[in-house]
Amino acid sequence: MATSSKRPPRPRKEPPHRPKKAPIKEPPNRPKKPPVDEPPPRPDEPEPENPPPAGDPPPKRTPMKAAVLCSIDRDCR
Repeated sequence: MATSSKRPPRPRKEPPHRPKKAPIKEPPNRPKKPPVDEPPPRPDEPEPENPPPAGDPPPKRTPMKAAVLCSIDRDCR
């Protein structure tokens, strides 16, 4: 067995000095904003001339969505 000269272990490098991170400051307690109410309807807006007919509103389906719904619940119209 050959005698191997063992090298002395390397001295540990100290990590570079980093300044400590500042602690996270909590934001000051601000009063909550009051909830924004719905703006009142403007009187200068005209009423819709053709109101939708009473009863069932027409189904709003895009063609692709209708095909998907048709394949799911077999409610093709």
